Amino acid sequence: NIGETFSYTEKVNLSWFKLLIYGYLFFIIGLIGSHIVDDSISYFMFYLILLSYVVYSGYNALNQDPVFEGIKVDTTKRNSSKEDTDTDFYKSLKTTLLTKMEEDKLYLDSSLTIHSLANQLNSNNKYVSQLINNDFKKNFVLFVNEYRIREAKKLLLDEVNNNITIESIGYDVGFKSKSAFNATFKKITNQTPSEFRKK
Repeated sequence: NIGETFSYTEKVNLSWFKLLIYGYLFFIIGLIGSHIVDDSISYFMFYLILLSYVVYSGYNALNQDPVFEGIKVDTTKRNSSKEDTDTDFYKSLKTTLLTKMEEDKLYLDSSLTIHSLANQLNSNNKYVSQLINNDFKKNFVLFVNEYRIREAKKLLLDEVNNNITIESIGYDVGFKSKSAFNATFKKITNQTPSEFRKK
């Protein structure tokens, strides 16, 4: 559901899960080892390993950056059809969405989420997500990133920006890193920003 919620996904950090798996493997190996060793110290080893695992997992959990920063992610399935977005309500919402994206350039905000976009539209994130999925045939991330790349193309072609780095342009259009900008630009245009600028 990340692509339905966030406009930027590159640095959603799930490294805690890897640490949890490593800790669990260490725990299992320790349990096996404690059963192989003499019974007089196996209980001591078992509790020592269990304590180590709990401390290790707890320490890494406490140091983990929040993944969703308090945003509630809707995990319910959306079984909607095209007819659902043909109502006057959705037509009005679509007009407002396009106006906000094209005139107010909401996509320039690197922290834009489906929730903050819905708030700007005075609507609900479910309705906005449904509209984007059905009418534009894409998820929220692609919808926003296409606007960002279109803006980046304008900036790259403008001679006023010849002395501005590609990385700066990426930040200006809403990306949080050069690598994310390059990857998205290439995915959408089949060329890197530097190749586009040279041509």
